[in-house]
Amino acid sequence: MKMLRRILVMTFFLCLAANLKGQEFVWEVHFDYLFDNREYSELTVAESRTLFGARIVPQAGLGWGSGNSIMAGVGLQADFGQRSFYTDPELVLYYAWQTEKRNVYAGAFPRSKMIGEYSNAFFSDSVRFYDGNLEGLLLQLKGNRGYMEWGCDWNSMYSDDRREKFMLFSSGRIDFGVFYAGYNLNMYHFAASKTERGVVDNVLVYPHLGVDFSGRYGFGCLYLRAGWLQAFQNDCTFIEHYVKPGGAQIDLRMERWGFWIFNSLYLGPTIMPYYNS
Repeated sequence: MKMLRRILVMTFFLCLAANLKGQEFVWEVHFDYLFDNREYSELTVAESRTLFGARIVPQAGLGWGSGNSIMAGVGLQADFGQRSFYTDPELVLYYAWQTEKRNVYAGAFPRSKMIGEYSNAFFSDSVRFYDGNLEGLLLQLKGNRGYMEWGCDWNSMYSDDRREKFMLFSSGRIDFGVFYAGYNLNMYHFAASKTERGVVDNVLVYPHLGVDFSGRYGFGCLYLRAGWLQAFQNDCTFIEHYVKPGGAQIDLRMERWGFWIFNSLYLGPTIMPYYNS
């Protein structure tokens, strides 16, 4: 809780500075709620369980000029049924430049700032909830027919007991009426620590085509997309060459009256052959 007190003190002085210098006081609150009943049959990579919890991220800061701001806050997260927070409070501290067509975020900022439509193979639903912050940089371009996004998320710093880990990722989309073309791309670098060997690079690419009727016929969201999910993985220490598994992925999502159904089908071999090694 010491970190929480420090964040509150920092926020107080930011608000005070805004009043003294005539800058604009800005604030926002992001809330997530998750209920996910997971039942599997003979699945070795995950246990059957229920994920049930909530996350709130209050933020406050200074705004000036054309879309500039510096924000500070805290991410508080709890799994229901536990007597304490699932994790320690998570610091939110970042610079943002937000305009109609361009956004820049630098620092530790909420994952909700992302605009890319990523396959769950890139960011699973549990990762999106339990890893609520990105720590690094996010760049976005938006237009009338689509968008592009590039980001860097630094997950772990090299030390005696921690491996160096970071992810570079990107997403883009261009619309042609109800049809569209898009892509997802990432490179995850899983390196060594001072006491552990092993370096693995995981590159994942998902070009896809789709049809999107969102906002039409009474549907808040309605789309079908299909593409090829291709992995390039290199165990640099023990294997020293790339393996290239890949397969087809088809996604369907329907949403109406606040309820939605999502189905994802992958046809191919495992795209993470080094997951358990």
